[in-house]
Amino acid sequence: MVSDASCCVCWWSTFINWCADQPDYSAQVQRDACERMKRDMPRPNARDDCLQREQLELWFQHVRRLPNPVAGEYGQGS
Repeated sequence: MVSDASCCVCWWSTFINWCADQPDYSAQVQRDACERMKRDMPRPNARDDCLQREQLELWFQHVRRLPNPVAGEYGQGS
C-alpha cells in the first residue's frame, strides 16, 4: 500500500523533473530535491493491526457461524 505522503512525493518528483527538462524552468529547480526528500522521509512500519496467517482459520470458522448472513459475507470479504 502506498502512503499519501509517498504518493505526494511521487507526483511532486514528476513535476520537478518535468520542470528541470523545460528550458524556461530548469534554472529554478534542483532535480535532486525529491531524492533528498525521499531519503529523509521515515520508512513505513510493518502493520500489527491485522490477522496473522495462524489466526485466519479460526476467524473464518467464527464468521461463518454469525446469525446474520450479510455480516457473515462481509466478514469473509465476499
